[in-house]
Amino acid sequence: MEQALAAQAFDVVVFDFVHAAVLRPRQMRGATVCFTHNVEAEIFERHAKTASSAALRWLWGSQAAKMRRFEREVLADFTRVVTVSERDAKLFEKNDGLKTARAIPTGVDLDFFSWQAPA
Repeated sequence: MEQALAAQAFDVVVFDFVHAAVLRPRQMRGATVCFTHNVEAEIFERHAKTASSAALRWLWGSQAAKMRRFEREVLADFTRVVTVSERDAKLFEKNDGLKTARAIPTGVDLDFFSWQAPA
C-alpha cells in the first residue's frame, strides 16, 4: 500500500482512526485527511486516573503520554483532521496546537431508528 500511495497522485486519501497514520508514506501527493473517532490520549488519561492499582495507573499514564506525542506529531502532517465533535476539535487545538481539525458530528436519527420489540 505504501508504494501505491507514494507512487500515484490522489485527490485525497482518508485515514480512518489516528492509528492508521502509521501506514502513511512520508511523501504523498495530494490532500490527506485523518478521521479521528476519539482523542485517544484522553481515553488513556482516563484509564490512568481510574486504574485499580499504582502499577496500572503508571502504565496507562505512560501510554497516555506516548499517545499524546503520537497524536500531536502525526495529525500535524495531515491536510485536514476530522473529529466527531466540536469538543474533540477544540481539544486537539488546545492540547496539540492543531488548527486543521474540523468537526462533523455523528449521530443517530432516533425517530427513524427507534427501538422496537422483536416480532
